Amino acid sequence: MLQMLVVTLREGIEAFLIVAIAIAYLRKTGRDGLVPAAWWGTGIAVTLSVVLGVFLAEFAVLPIWEAVLAAVAAVLVISMVVYMLKHAKKMRGEIGGRIETASRSPGTGAWVGVFLLVLLMITREGMGLQGLSPGAGLATGIASTSGFFSR
Repeated sequence: MLQMLVVTLREGIEAFLIVAIAIAYLRKTGRDGLVPAAWWGTGIAVTLSVVLGVFLAEFAVLPIWEAVLAAVAAVLVISMVVYMLKHAKKMRGEIGGRIETASRSPGTGAWVGVFLLVLLMITREGMGLQGLSPGAGLATGIASTSGFFSR
């Protein structure tokens, strides 16, 4: 259970930081009209993550899928550690740069760009959590987050 708490807390903090950086950048640059796009992207990303958790809960109970998900989770964790070692100090600048590019689009393109950026970044965190939770929950003998939603 502690394992799932730590994984969920870590993924939640990462998602929070992404949203906080995006919204702070939009407000700092005077683009307050695009803040709702970030909130909508966050809400839909959380919904997609829950739906993915329910979907994975149906397949994670089979031993073959548990093994596949555990392998995928291991690869995701290792790649994220390597990525964070290289890019952690530049992450705020990278997110700011992507938001700057997205927000320069004419018309509704700016809103859609910010929405998609936040949606994809938060969904990535949610998928990481759902990829880790079935294997971690089953390994410890405790119902995981996605297992909880399937009952």
